[in-house]
Amino acid sequence: MASATLTNTTFDDTPVRIDVVPAAGDINGCTFQNANTSGKQEAIRFNISGTHVIEDATFSGNTTDLRFQHPSGTATVNLDDSTTDPTTEQDSTSRSWQLNERTTYDVNVKDSVGNEQNVRVYLENTSVAQEFSVLTDVNGDIAQQKVLRRDQEHTAGLPKTPPDETVHNPFILKMLKYGKIPIIITGKNFGETALVEAYIISDDAFATTAEATVEAYTGATVNGPAETITISVNRTLTEIYEFLKDWEADNPSEEDIPIMETNDGLNFTCKYDFIINTGITVTATNQDLTITNSKTFTINGTGDFTGSINDGTDFRVHLNITPLQTNTEIRVYDDLGGGSRGSELGGVENSSTSFDLIYTIVDPAVDQDMIVTLHHETGFEANPDIFLTAGKKNATLPVSQRPDRNYSNP
Repeated sequence: MASATLTNTTFDDTPVRIDVVPAAGDINGCTFQNANTSGKQEAIRFNISGTHVIEDATFSGNTTDLRFQHPSGTATVNLDDSTTDPTTEQDSTSRSWQLNERTTYDVNVKDSVGNEQNVRVYLENTSVAQEFSVLTDVNGDIAQQKVLRRDQEHTAGLPKTPPDETVHNPFILKMLKYGKIPIIITGKNFGETALVEAYIISDDAFATTAEATVEAYTGATVNGPAETITISVNRTLTEIYEFLKDWEADNPSEEDIPIMETNDGLNFTCKYDFIINTGITVTATNQDLTITNSKTFTINGTGDFTGSINDGTDFRVHLNITPLQTNTEIRVYDDLGGGSRGSELGGVENSSTSFDLIYTIVDPAVDQDMIVTLHHETGFEANPDIFLTAGKKNATLPVSQRPDRNYSNP
């Protein structure tokens, strides 16, 4: 049976063979059930090269659903929203063909007040290859997509059966927009029939600076392949977080999204190596940064991170000693136990009104025991040694220096 374009036609228990010819390559909305043909027992036979579409088809009870016979080149068939996976066969090793089984996919995205425009909806298959990357419109909808969930391919010159088969399930689905908490769904599977979904995307309470302002931030460089973040301009930790949220929305293929996270705006985690250039300060007032994924932090030269930072092995911490009388000599030693002093951890001969000690803990199971000595040559009593155990987070050591009532300035 040679066909014109077939639409919404059912073939049921009918000896039918449809030869797809160049003038009529599309077969839409047809059901192929218990069909067979003149002893060959195929529902549809493709005799030509080119691309053909079968939509909303049902295959049932056929010896062979799709047969590829004598195409002049490569026959490509896009099978959309079929209720079953068809059986395939070819009658010659000299023919090439490909069958793409696809699912129609529609998505709507809303936030707490209504439809959300310009959300990046990104789908990636098991080969870490982009399936599609589109933005939602004013109604929160994406343009309808065709998701390739399975394909079969036969190359001329190879044995007839079985064809090469690739299953693209499961997928990774991402929905990204600056100022919103990313939606990341791994293990996303598509079946035979069309899929329509709706999602609610929530506000990110810690990325609130205007997007145009964030896009103008400089001094933060992300290297995705190397998995590094390098800071070369003085920034706050919150600004770096906002920068990364904007960068992620523009780079949805990045595997480690979200790169930086926080639940409270105080405690942050980062999945990349975190590098601060010399002379650069990252201000992290009352904030902590933990580096995960076996990555590390590097603070070069006179660079600084004013919060506490750790990579699970090394902890870099600030201890602020205050208030001090100016020109106080401060020495901080490792406490070896029993009042015995070890190596000097830091100090200054003539202080200002406070002293910031930066120390590193290299054993995450052990805190830092230390001895603090204060000495002022003129007008203040000598302080006894201060013994303390300093932890892995920034802290303040309050001190008091009493005037020496017996001191007389000559």
